[in-house]
Amino acid sequence: MDFSNRNLGRYGLVAVIAFYFLIIAAASWFFPRANWDMVAYTAVAIEDDYSSAADLHAAAWSAVSDRISKGELVVLTEDRQYRVDQYADPDAFESMLPFYRIKVLYVEAASLLAEFMQPVDALRLISTFSVLAIGVICLIWVWPSARLPDALLILPLVVLSDVGYLGQYVVPDLFSTVFLLAGVLLWLRGASWLAILPSLLAILARPDHVAFIGLWALAGIVTRTGWKPMVVMLVLALPTYLVTSVLADHPGWWVHFYFSNIEMVSTIEGFHPAFSPIAYIGAIVKGAVRSLVTESWWAVFCVEVLAAGFIVFQWRKVDARIITIVGAAMLTIPAKFFIAPMWETRFYTGYLIMIGLCLLGPFHQALRNSSETRSAT
Repeated sequence: MDFSNRNLGRYGLVAVIAFYFLIIAAASWFFPRANWDMVAYTAVAIEDDYSSAADLHAAAWSAVSDRISKGELVVLTEDRQYRVDQYADPDAFESMLPFYRIKVLYVEAASLLAEFMQPVDALRLISTFSVLAIGVICLIWVWPSARLPDALLILPLVVLSDVGYLGQYVVPDLFSTVFLLAGVLLWLRGASWLAILPSLLAILARPDHVAFIGLWALAGIVTRTGWKPMVVMLVLALPTYLVTSVLADHPGWWVHFYFSNIEMVSTIEGFHPAFSPIAYIGAIVKGAVRSLVTESWWAVFCVEVLAAGFIVFQWRKVDARIITIVGAAMLTIPAKFFIAPMWETRFYTGYLIMIGLCLLGPFHQALRNSSETRSAT
């Protein structure tokens, strides 16, 4: 292939991916969807302006009501007893806010934007920005070896990782994914120390990313690749996680686990369920079944494991940094699931994308080597 054709393939890939991300960004802004979490995130974004639970409750619901349809409001307020109680009881509603307040960077970004615009619009703007930022990072990631046919792998990866779907909702997952992918990309390109900042910001946006940081540092030590910055990052990440939890008044792992996976109680004020191994195992089984029935993350993960298996026999030819990231991310997904069996794809979006993009080059090389071997014989 001559130089001009290579460039044509590169620019073709850029055009296809950019077009797709522009479409889903437009859908995120012009055709947003309603979810209950948007009420809680609106509340924590504006809570400094209100001195009582009743006033904050009224302001948050008023802001959300102004930006959703009557039908969506009915779903958010009457769909189940938990939602009925949250709509009727300001104190119960306020007790839930630590679950949301702990996403410090996401909340602070929304709070800052809310000074200039309606708070729900601020949250939706963050979702739209996150979609575009992920698109830019994907393009920068694949640019050195970009080929137009790669779009047939990258776009399904993005779609099945729920980027377009999540962009229409008020959730911190895409926002944290931006920083997570940025940190990994910087590290892969050799800017190991610079990778610390976006990686820590990812934890501030979604603290459970600390699991990946820990496994990333461990994988770096095992492969002896860029491990010193990763150890420093982990040393910084652990106190960041703990301080964030304390400042947000987070009730702790088991309370959050119980609430999210066993029983959605109307208030966590005075709620201290005893740990139960049976309840824990039951939640794991329930999460696994719901994932298999309704979500795509496990299917994407299985394909990525198969792709990694295809290149494992040629691992000596693969960049050690790629091996480090793929290994850390692949361990993070089951680790996070067993810590908190969240079945939704959004909890694994960033890891699925980074694994897929990391494997793209080695997979092509493995295919070429396999073809050359068959030709030689």
